Amino acid sequence: MRHDVLVFPDYRVANPYQTLLYANVDSGFNVQITADWQAALAQAADPIIFHLHWEDAIYRMAPDIDAAHARAVAFVEAIDALKRRGGQFLWTIHNVRPHDGRYLAVHDALREALLPLADLILVHHPEALRIMREELDLPPAGCTVLPHGNYCAVYPRLGPGRKERRAAAGFEADARVLLLFGRLDSYKGARNLLEAMARIDDPRLRLLIAGKAVDDPAALLDALPAAVRGRIDYRPGFVEPKEVAPLFDLADMVAAPYSAILTSGTAMLALSLGRPVLAPSLPGLREWLEDGANALLYAQSEPDGLEQAIERMLALSTPDLEQLGARALETAHRHPWEPVHHLLNGLYARCVLNRHIPRLVGSQGWYRLD
Repeated sequence: MRHDVLVFPDYRVANPYQTLLYANVDSGFNVQITADWQAALAQAADPIIFHLHWEDAIYRMAPDIDAAHARAVAFVEAIDALKRRGGQFLWTIHNVRPHDGRYLAVHDALREALLPLADLILVHHPEALRIMREELDLPPAGCTVLPHGNYCAVYPRLGPGRKERRAAAGFEADARVLLLFGRLDSYKGARNLLEAMARIDDPRLRLLIAGKAVDDPAALLDALPAAVRGRIDYRPGFVEPKEVAPLFDLADMVAAPYSAILTSGTAMLALSLGRPVLAPSLPGLREWLEDGANALLYAQSEPDGLEQAIERMLALSTPDLEQLGARALETAHRHPWEPVHHLLNGLYARCVLNRHIPRLVGSQGWYRLD
């Protein structure tokens, strides 16, 4: 007998995480990853396992807060009904809060409503579990760690010829190139990075910015002195998968000056492509990053911490940077997907076994935002 697993949302175009996570699901489970949870639920055969990722996808595209609220209410009521029919609800928490900060009141209310409905809450590492237990008062028995694997298979590294490729991209032999990559929201720290760069008078320092701009840094770039602006290569827009490895190949380090983060897919991507990371010493990042080994970390509380970290990068020799990169790749290889797949299959099997124990938890009253 095959058991249906409904996964929402479908972010596979922009992020290979879900593709990698579900690559080896046991044949007893029929996994459907969908962008339309309502239609998928209507078509699914009961009882099912519903696995939620990135809960803000439920409401974030709503035109206003009332519409966002209505979408969140509909989702909670649908999950409540699903559980009454014997279904199971799993929830992977990727972030403490959505990066774009849209409709936070709706998000917080939704999150509180989902807690009693969740049969199992998943996070990517032990520190994330500690943080979310403080944030949400998670039940001890209903939480587990499902690690985040690497991206090595999706983005293979380029071969010899890096020096020539960098020269063709306009980077001098002695350039020190920082890459700011991915979805450019305010949490990514572009403003702080540009301000730190403007204070460093070193012509070797170059910055490559690539990704879809949610908070467009164009105005920040225009305000920089011409000499600083001339050392920045800004490539706005979605980065196609085939362009990812060549971008990272140009960089000496990947900048991740987050204001806050629970789990960083960008950091794992950098490690997977053999690039050390320059980042604040936040608990969620220290699970993968070690200062002086595969990263340069700085204290976020220090006003000039980011600037000092960049200065440290500039002081490194080419062999030193290469050694950091080699250790970064070693770190990524310590996070394969095979054990993750075994764990996920075991969790889904546990859901099937638990179906005979109904949990009748109503949702009435959760959605009052006042």
